[in-house]
Amino acid sequence: MEKATQDILKTFHKTAKSATEKPYKLKLRNWLNSIFILLAIATIILYFVYPMPQGTLTIFSVGCAAVLIKTTEVTIRMTHKNTRK
Repeated sequence: MEKATQDILKTFHKTAKSATEKPYKLKLRNWLNSIFILLAIATIILYFVYPMPQGTLTIFSVGCAAVLIKTTEVTIRMTHKNTRK
């Protein structure tokens, strides 16, 4: 039983070590995710606060910015996985 636990822990630490290979990418992804969440919340708030005909462009712009930020984060995440050994 103890041998199996040690094997699992070795595998976990090996995986955790490879996942933190490039910490600057992880920090960048965390910042991009934070910005995305803030923009998504701002979009929801603007939807309920702004009158619809006048606020449509503002709501659409903030929402598109959020999607663009998330797309950038996902691209960084996917390219990072493809370059790992």
